[in-house]
Amino acid sequence: MGFSVMNIYKIIASLMLCFMLTACGESVLLSALPEEEANEVIAVLNRSGIKSGKVSSRNGVDVMVSPDDLANATDVLNRAGLPRAQSPGLADLFKKEGMISSPGEERVRYMYGLSEELSRTLRRIDGVISARVHVVLPGNDPLGKQGPPSAASVLVRHAPESDITALVPKIRDLVAHSVEGLAADRVSVVLVAAASSDSGTAQSGGGGASSLTIALGIALLLSVALNVIALLFPNKLPKLKA
Repeated sequence: MGFSVMNIYKIIASLMLCFMLTACGESVLLSALPEEEANEVIAVLNRSGIKSGKVSSRNGVDVMVSPDDLANATDVLNRAGLPRAQSPGLADLFKKEGMISSPGEERVRYMYGLSEELSRTLRRIDGVISARVHVVLPGNDPLGKQGPPSAASVLVRHAPESDITALVPKIRDLVAHSVEGLAADRVSVVLVAAASSDSGTAQSGGGGASSLTIALGIALLLSVALNVIALLFPNKLPKLKA
């Protein structure tokens, strides 16, 4: 079964078009994110010079980037503490499913849920990348003996350009006022500056140019292929009317 010159043209053009669409396409960086966190991820990537977009899916929002930017985007998000681990809230922890919990189990679940709620609140502060709060409450002694007082420790990882040292007393008061019987002097706050993202910003942003280079290279190959066909079949090419 023979092929005409025009059929060969169509086959080559179709193949080149497929290659170009693949080269210029986007890859899924993160999937099934809440809308708010997806917007935060896109904002962080855009500030680092990485073009990104989002697509709604059945389970949430997918964040898309150029295949050439996947490594840089992952590095930038790791430094920014994104995406955050999804932790259950107090309402989820205290769902009743027909089983009776012991007082000790209820106490542990309450401490964990309270710690997660406080961590989530602290992450709302501008400049805070991630926060962890650990709350320790005294146990209920059936003999009525006085146990150790409540205590809490706070670890805050913040952006290097954000100086939140002045907020430490407010963070201590926030935690103390959120836990019954907790004094402010029993709250320990540790601040850790995240690694600078300057190197990641300087290296990123080249994905679009790289994809454009690939597309231009494919177009050049298409032109060369068409010229080769013209040389091999000079008498079979369709002639253009003036």
